Amino acid sequence: MNIDAGDELDYIVTVCIGEKFKLISQRHIEQHILEDPSLFPILARLSQKGRRNMISRIMNVRYELWNEPDLDIYWDTRDVAAFAEFIKIGAQAVRRADPEAKVVLGGMAYHADFLEQLFRDYGLSPYIDIVNMHNYYETWSERPVEKITENINAMAEVIEKYGDDQSLWMAEVGYSTFRQGSYVSDSYYAYYDYEHTPEYQAVDLFKRLTLAVAEEKLSAIAWYEIKDLPAGEEVIGDNYNNR
Repeated sequence: MNIDAGDELDYIVTVCIGEKFKLISQRHIEQHILEDPSLFPILARLSQKGRRNMISRIMNVRYELWNEPDLDIYWDTRDVAAFAEFIKIGAQAVRRADPEAKVVLGGMAYHADFLEQLFRDYGLSPYIDIVNMHNYYETWSERPVEKITENINAMAEVIEKYGDDQSLWMAEVGYSTFRQGSYVSDSYYAYYDYEHTPEYQAVDLFKRLTLAVAEEKLSAIAWYEIKDLPAGEEVIGDNYNNR
């Protein structure tokens, strides 16, 4: 079977990475291409490096290791050395399994000093391709949203000083619509009636993302949302849900 050049990438995504061939890594896809070069003429003509780069872009394979290690609810010992060793072991395992995959450091909640210790004191940078950070100011933090730029720049400065030019993501950012009276979370109480309503969430989304993008330090942003949970269902960071 021959595939038109214009359909080649779609075929790889929908078929080769799908159920038909069970190809779960870039290496498996490359082997499949080389077994029948006529099936993928564009990729078959590329150099090995070019082919792997293209497949990597198609697959978008990234592994995030842990979550918010700078908070003791997720890394309760606050032992930075132990966490660094844990990530090194995890990153090495990822690269053995799929050398082309990207390793994402679990999102920093707020503390750039934790990232600085990992990179400066424990040599973690060579094991990491992407640094991730989160931001929930005015929801799970008392800090005002206008301070988001300071947090972004603090993380970026650590990468500049001690890193290896890693991309910086903000793969969780959000603003909740939950409140009971003035209570929003154990970290934040609302001051005004308009806060933490669906209408103001839209305002915050625009303001927060505008501030973040304007710094030109982030290569990816993902707005975090949870919709229409059943009443009483427990989720991270939510003590009450709809009760």
